[in-house]
Order: sequence, then structure tokens, then C-alpha cells
Amino acid sequence: MPHPIRVLVVEDHQLVAEGIQALLDREDDIKVIGVAGTVKDAVAMSAADSPDVVVMDFWLPDGNGAQAGESICSRRPHPSLVFVSGDDSEDALLLAVQAGASVFLPKSRASTEVVTAVRKAAGGEMLIPANQLADLLVRVRERSHEQAERLRLRAELRPGSARFYC
Repeated sequence: MPHPIRVLVVEDHQLVAEGIQALLDREDDIKVIGVAGTVKDAVAMSAADSPDVVVMDFWLPDGNGAQAGESICSRRPHPSLVFVSGDDSEDALLLAVQAGASVFLPKSRASTEVVTAVRKAAGGEMLIPANQLADLLVRVRERSHEQAERLRLRAELRPGSARFYC
């Protein structure tokens, strides 16, 4: 059997962290190598321990999992990111995907889905459905256009830039 999948759990609620750790540790092919409760600890532990997968909550006491994910993924090779979050908003999903997430699961999902997600993420798979990613890209493009239009309007309203038409 190849080496077990090395997992770092990043969760600030101790009960949830212990539950995820117990869930993953009972699998023969998965080994939890540490538990972190903050962005700072997650980044440090990931750099020191080189996990294959980081299972991470989105909201942490000193920031969010997307910030941690960006720092973790800036190193090479970097682990796969599996977000398991109570915040299943589009904004949280977008930030997680931008940080490099392979998986984004609401905490309301079954525990078996977390185990499956860890295995698939370790194998290089992305489990965010293509249609969901396409919807996110459309929203990003819409937001970008809206922001560009706001900037254009602000530029027109600056002193000295007003145009008067008769």
C-alpha cells in the first residue's frame, strides 16, 4: 500500500476539529498529521509538515481559509485544499476557488463526503461542479463590468472633468 494521504485539519471549533480528525483517522489510507485553529498556524504547519491535503474551515479567528489557502498554495509543491464550511455563500465559494480549492463542501453534508473528497483531492481531482464554476465566472465578469462602470462614472464626476453640453 502506498503511503497514507497526509491531512492537515484547519478548524477553530475544537469539537468539529476532533470530529473531522476522528473521521479521517479511522480510514486506513488517511493520516491526520496535525490540527490548526488559525490562519497563522495553518500556514506554519503546512510549511513544516507538507500535507497532501488541507481540510479547512472558511472562517477562522484571524482571517479566512482563502487567505490561508493562498499562502499555503504559494509554496511548491502545495497540498490540495478541501473546504468544509458553514458558510456556503457564493462569495465564500468564489474566494475559496480563487485560493485554489479542489473541493468546497457545506458542513451540512454527510461525513462520508468529506472522506471521499479527501481521497479525490489527493488524486488531483476537482469536485466543484463545472456548472457551478461557470456560474461563478459569469458573476465575476458581471462584477468586473459593474466595477469598471462605477470607476468610469466617478472619473466623469471629478472636478475639472465635468462636461457641459448645450
